[in-house]
Formats: sequence, structure tokens, C-alpha cells
Amino acid sequence: MYKLLQDRLGGVLMQEGQVICYESRKQNENEKNYVTHDIELAVIIHALKMWRHYLLGKRFVLMRNHSGLRYFLNQPNLNARKSRWLATLSEFDFDIKYINGKENRVVYALSRKV
Repeated sequence: MYKLLQDRLGGVLMQEGQVICYESRKQNENEKNYVTHDIELAVIIHALKMWRHYLLGKRFVLMRNHSGLRYFLNQPNLNARKSRWLATLSEFDFDIKYINGKENRVVYALSRKV
């Protein structure tokens, strides 16, 4: 039996299909009130900050199971938090690719608890 870990943010850094490292942390009190879209962005920002030294200056693919993130970079009106996140994202050279959660086996396994 699997249970979703609702209060965790995490990601996986991979190269050529091999896992390089994992990162996760517990949501803070403010993040527990975020809508799904903002939680997904918080995960991305956290991972980019943790792996900044690996990713700066390199082109990479950001694979997410939340398809709405593809449109974040083109939104005309952003609140202060999203503006800061956009500034962080602009430092990196990446493409966003949607991948079904169950097809993304490594991250899917991390989001489950036995």
C-alpha cells in the first residue's frame, strides 16, 4: 500500500538516465497554503538552488509532471513571489518537458511511502 507524502518537496538530478543525486525537504507553513501550481514552482526553485553549481552555464531539460508550468514564463502579471522565482529561473538555460507522473519512475517512487 502506498501513501502520498503531501508535505514534501523533492527532485532528482539525472544525467544520461542515471541518478546523480536526490533532494527533498519538508514544506514550510506558508508553502502548505500554496496552490498546486505554486508548489510545483517551489520544488523547481528549491532544486535549482541546490544544484546551481551543476547547472549554471549548461543547457538542461526540466522534466515535470505538471503540464501547466510550460506557460509560467509567458505570464504577463506576476505577484512578488513569482517575480522572484522568474528572476531565479532566468539565470538558467533550460527547456521544460512534460512527462506523465507514472512514466517518471524515479520521482514517482520518491513521492510514495510504503
